[in-house]
Amino acid sequence: MDKINIGGQDVYYIDSDDPVVYYLKKGVLYGESNFKLLDQLIFQASGTILDCGSHIGTFAIPASKTYDVVCVEGATDNCKCLFLTFKDKDNVKVVIRPLAEKVKNCSFSTDDGPFGMLVEDENGSYTTTTIDEIVEDHKISDLVGIKLDIEGGEINALLGAQTTLSKQCPPMLVEVNGHCLRLNGKLPQDLFGVIDSLGYNIYLYINGHIIQINPQKKYPFCVSDV
Repeated sequence: MDKINIGGQDVYYIDSDDPVVYYLKKGVLYGESNFKLLDQLIFQASGTILDCGSHIGTFAIPASKTYDVVCVEGATDNCKCLFLTFKDKDNVKVVIRPLAEKVKNCSFSTDDGPFGMLVEDENGSYTTTTIDEIVEDHKISDLVGIKLDIEGGEINALLGAQTTLSKQCPPMLVEVNGHCLRLNGKLPQDLFGVIDSLGYNIYLYINGHIIQINPQKKYPFCVSDV
């Protein structure tokens, strides 16, 4: 395992061809731009952000300067990095379980890319959790934002967050990864349909403009954040 100091913060990582690591070695926190985007939608001075699909913490690092952060990550190696990076941060907690619509057994694979994703497997060695369970277990009553980037598992994660979203309704930043959604038998329209059913409007930030997404229309982007 290696580490690099960025802005006074030691960030631990395992060297690979992962683009997050590539940018990290150049002194850039890959997730910082996403945090800044979500932060513009948060109007409370403090509270808790759920960083779902935390990877090695490049979103959580800037977020933890203002908010409490709960990092949710399924990949074991990434979690080892998270624990070391945040070992001295009392306002950051790490949950080492994949997210799903309910608690169940599964497997976890990095065969389809560097980030890792849940694989349906009732005999798998991993046990999933849900956003609702995390919020209840950690007694999070001040949820001010959710970042959701779990490589095609976003639909099930949102289905496991219905109680939380109906009570607290925080702004969300959600990755739309057409390739990973298709690996799960889904399309961006399926994800948008779930978000819409939860009472949210959906917007794309592109080239300095905010564009509202119609959940019923085809989505022309392969990977983006809404």
